[in-house]
Amino acid sequence: MTVTRSCSLLALLLLLPTEVVGMAVRPKLTVFRTGPQLRPPARETPAADAGARDVMLKLYDISSPPLVSAFQALAFKEGFWFPKLSIGETYDGILERVSGGKPLRTINCGPTSKSDAQIAQIIAEMGATDYTQDRDEYCFFFRNCNHFALDLAERLADGGEADAAFIDAHVLHESEAILSDLPLGALQQTLTRQITRQVQLVVIKSWRKEWKRQLAEYEEEQGIPLEERKVYAKQ
Repeated sequence: MTVTRSCSLLALLLLLPTEVVGMAVRPKLTVFRTGPQLRPPARETPAADAGARDVMLKLYDISSPPLVSAFQALAFKEGFWFPKLSIGETYDGILERVSGGKPLRTINCGPTSKSDAQIAQIIAEMGATDYTQDRDEYCFFFRNCNHFALDLAERLADGGEADAAFIDAHVLHESEAILSDLPLGALQQTLTRQITRQVQLVVIKSWRKEWKRQLAEYEEEQGIPLEERKVYAKQ
């Protein structure tokens, strides 16, 4: 099993915790960034094919008219896209269906020396600590799936470059600035975050169920051997 396939699917499903050494995570914001929402970057063709153990970050736009309308109602300002970072293959065909095309950017962070088992442990530890919902570490705004993908890529790549400056300015900015211009300021931000916290518990559970369904359909369409599906069927 290649690193791209194993880490991407396990990361998205957030495995149960195992015992691993804790690792540092970038500080989580406590206040929203200022500034307008940005337009998606132009699509670029990947520079070269990836190696079997290369850590790959892919950026998609998963927006749709209903999502954009909901964003504008929530944020009281214009929004143009919904960035989605994927690490590894994540069965690209599924995300391409959702986003309507190839990734906007493909960033090769370089090879990893970690085994599939070590990768699974790192992902499990992240899901149980820095990104767990139990202690309110995961949130739509300041520590979401895009933060997770970048964080994981930085932990896996052996000194490679994740283009963190681009991701920070053009991807993480979108959620970290979304509520920066609310009419009632900090009070409205707090109330909106409280409501969103309750909604996200339901949304994430539903999203995981839908992801598993789409994954099963995709594996069947692609003729993936049953023995290769077992590891994911257990999640």
